[in-house]
Amino acid sequence: MENFKNIMYRTGQVLYIIWIYIYGALCSLGKWISEYFKNVILPMTPTMLKFFSNHTANVIMFSLVSGFFLIMNICAFCMFGSDKKKAARKARRISESRLMRVCVFGGAIGGMLGMHLFRHKTMKRKFKICVPILFIIQLIVQSFILGFLGFWAFF
Repeated sequence: MENFKNIMYRTGQVLYIIWIYIYGALCSLGKWISEYFKNVILPMTPTMLKFFSNHTANVIMFSLVSGFFLIMNICAFCMFGSDKKKAARKARRISESRLMRVCVFGGAIGGMLGMHLFRHKTMKRKFKICVPILFIIQLIVQSFILGFLGFWAFF
């Protein structure tokens, strides 16, 4: 029993020393991040705002971002429809992970529409919970991004 207590005591000491090194590394990382922000990011802020004063660049950026969101949503919508058709024909299907991946990377609005229009994957718990949450998040984020870029591009 005495040997076990000794082992536990030594283990506690080793864990304490490891914790001290981890804590020191985290403190150093925090100091480095604050210095980086203070010396690199803050001086760049006027330059970043100057980028938004270029009307042509703003229109191009708005077009690219809105095109990306549009293509992702159309892809998600078509993938849900295609998977439903393949399920009816008992053909090789699109994997659930691929459907979710398209929804996560910007296609949740099209995925939500495809789910309900084609009545596909509406009973699966993962899709019933995750896609509406992604829909709400992406609706907010995409409207903010497109509103911000649209403001700089067209006003």
